[in-house]
Amino acid sequence: MMTDLILAGACVVAIYAALGGFAWWLRREMEEIVNELDQNLALAIQKVVAEHPLGDIEPPNPMQMFLMEMIRDNVGKKTLVTPNRDEAGLFTQSEP
Repeated sequence: MMTDLILAGACVVAIYAALGGFAWWLRREMEEIVNELDQNLALAIQKVVAEHPLGDIEPPNPMQMFLMEMIRDNVGKKTLVTPNRDEAGLFTQSEP
């Protein structure tokens, strides 16, 4: 009886050790893959920027700047209104 218990405990420890080793290996592999992906992405971005320079964009004209200012002014004035709810959490009619 005692030897079976010791054997079962040893099996559990062995399984946990195997799972820990697998998790460590998987983490290392994923880290390596993510680093490789990061390098490939950086190279791709550098290639796109080198082939298509972003400095050729014309500045906005006065009409575009005027519209941008109007939108910015109107967006800042909006406020969030929360609807009224009763004790049960249902929406209630707001009084005028």
